[in-house]
Amino acid sequence: MGQFEIIEFYLDLVRGAQARGIRCAITSGMACVAFEIAESTKDCDPISLPCERRPLARS
Repeated sequence: MGQFEIIEFYLDLVRGAQARGIRCAITSGMACVAFEIAESTKDCDPISLPCERRPLARS
């Protein structure tokens, strides 16, 4: 999996969760890529509020 596919994977993960009403975001290195501060990263931390007990991804 290339860098572009990794970025899209995590962005799709968060977009899908947000579309289902889960409040979440991407932090760490991937956030820097999303805001064009960095060109690439191998670090991503999707986070959500503790009250969100639903999984970010569907099985």
